[in-house]
Amino acid sequence: MERLPNKLALVLTVAFLLGVLVLSGCASSAEPDTVKVQLNGRHHPQFVGFYTAADKGFYSENGIEVTLLPQEEGTSAGTIRDLSEGKTDFAVISADELLLARDRGEPVIAIAAIFQRNPVVYGSLEDSGIKRPQDLSEKTVMATEQGRIQHEALMKKLEMDPALTEILPYEPGVQHLVEGTVDAQMMYRVGTGIELEVAGYAMNYIWLEDYGILSFGDVIVTREELIQEDSSLVARFVEASLGGWRDSIEHQEEAAAIVNRYAPEIEPGLVSRIIEAQIPLIHEGSRPLGYMENGIWAEIVNQLRDAGIVKPPVDVRDAYTNDFVGRL
Repeated sequence: MERLPNKLALVLTVAFLLGVLVLSGCASSAEPDTVKVQLNGRHHPQFVGFYTAADKGFYSENGIEVTLLPQEEGTSAGTIRDLSEGKTDFAVISADELLLARDRGEPVIAIAAIFQRNPVVYGSLEDSGIKRPQDLSEKTVMATEQGRIQHEALMKKLEMDPALTEILPYEPGVQHLVEGTVDAQMMYRVGTGIELEVAGYAMNYIWLEDYGILSFGDVIVTREELIQEDSSLVARFVEASLGGWRDSIEHQEEAAAIVNRYAPEIEPGLVSRIIEAQIPLIHEGSRPLGYMENGIWAEIVNQLRDAGIVKPPVDVRDAYTNDFVGRL
C-alpha cells in the first residue's frame, strides 16, 4: 500500500486526536441525572450512609445529582403517592409499608434494605412497669404507621385484643412520653432510644423481633416504571448509596462529621453513638449489604396476612429485587 505523504498523515493524526478530545469533553460535561430521595424522617444519623454517599462524591461519580428530602410530617402513604406520581425517584420506607402499598395497587418495589434486622421497639420509662407486650393492655401507645402495622401483627401473633391498647398517631419528638401523656412510644431502639438515654431517662424496651415480628427497616424503594425505563440509573443509585453506607461503617468518625452538617442540632457525641449502635442491625455479617432474604419477606407477608392487614394472595417475589444489589 502506498504510504500517505507526511503532511497529510500529520493532518489526519491531529484531526483524529482533536475528535477524541471533543468527544471526551462532551462526555465529561454531560448533565447528571437529577434524583430526589424521600427519607422517612428528619435529618438524623439514621441516614448516615446516604449523607456519606452525597458528601464523598459517590453519587456524582455515578452521574447523579441527588437531593435528600427529610420527612418532617406526613405518612408513608404520601411518600408512596409522590413516588408513584414521579414527584420523587426513590424513597425510604419499611418493608411492612411497602407490602401495604402494593396491596393497595401501588406499583412500587424494594431494591435494597438498609436495616437487615427489625429496629422497632416499644419504649417506655422505667417506672412505667411495661416490660412485655401483655403490659400494654389498657395503655396508650404513640406509633408511626410502621409501628402501628407491627403492633397489630404482634397482637395477632400473641392472640391479644388490639383494642385493649390505644394507638395514637405519631408526633415528632418524645415530649408526650417523657411528660406522661402516653405510656409507651414505638421507636427505633438505636435512634430515639439512645437519644432518651443520653438525655438521662431510664428506659424499658420491648423488641418486636424478640416476639417473632420480623421486618426490614429503611428499605430503598422506587417505582416499577423507573426500573423499566432507566435500569441504569437505578443500578447507579444503588451502587452509590450502598457505597456510602459501606464507607460510613468503615470510617465512623468521618461519617459522624458529615451527619453534623445535615443535622447540626444533634450533639456530635450522640451522633457517633447512634452510628456505632445501628451497625449490627445494618451489616450483621451473613449477607451482603442491602441484600434481602426471600424467607424474611415471606414471613413479613405471613405476619401481615394473619393480622388481616393485607389480603391474599400476595406474591412476595414481585415486591422486591436483589438485581441491583447483586451487581455490586
